[in-house]
Amino acid sequence: MEPSRPAELKGIVFEKTEITGTEFKILKKPGKDVHGYIKFNLNILPEFKAEPETKLPHSFKLKTEALLQAFSGDMGKSPPEGEELMSCKVQLVLNYRIQEPHYTDEEIKKYLWCFQSQAAVVVRGYLRDLLRDTAFASIPIHVDA
Repeated sequence: MEPSRPAELKGIVFEKTEITGTEFKILKKPGKDVHGYIKFNLNILPEFKAEPETKLPHSFKLKTEALLQAFSGDMGKSPPEGEELMSCKVQLVLNYRIQEPHYTDEEIKKYLWCFQSQAAVVVRGYLRDLLRDTAFASIPIHVDA
């Protein structure tokens, strides 16, 4: 299903998602009634591939890396206290094809927020799948691109 996006981007088509790396470690299971917090970091970098003749991009990738960590303890203290319970690192590449190469890199970057939000949704779904049958399945994953 093609997501909705601004009309200016109708010539850009989502092709596929590649999972390039996953690292999932449970260092310690959370105890009963143990409070904790999570840290989430999301990095998204565009990479353009240009036509040799026109120098206009004909495709681009969003290289996406997410790191989700769960800690026990109190984040309200400075520095936050607690030990790391779980770490999950995901690396994805979202591939897009430009049907008629007439966009410049800058035109696409102006709407990068649209593609970043799509990457954030894909990452969130993948993380939910990884955590599904673990003690960390109920962690709320709020992804802001």
